Amino acid sequence: MSYDGLPKYLRFSASDAHNEADWSGWNTWADSKIADTLAAERKIVLEAIAEEMNNLVNEVHDHLADEVKGLRVEVTALEETVEQLRSIINAEKAKVIDLPNLRRAN
Repeated sequence: MSYDGLPKYLRFSASDAHNEADWSGWNTWADSKIADTLAAERKIVLEAIAEEMNNLVNEVHDHLADEVKGLRVEVTALEETVEQLRSIINAEKAKVIDLPNLRRAN
């Protein structure tokens, strides 16, 4: 088969197989571009995850703060009840009790 009529860039010979172009520079450049793109994508994903986690933490914090507020109100009410019970107990302790006369008439 003759390649004489083809332009030089279309001609191929057995010696060309041994003289292939060195693509290592291009591969290094392409790998760095891919790595940069992946790093940027990871950064975006991590920022989105961090933002969602922050939102979740804030929601949980707000919920717990409301729960704690309700519990504080309940504790205050219970403390008032305990104080009222102590007052009642102290008032009852202060009462004079008339004991029945247990002596029998002989």
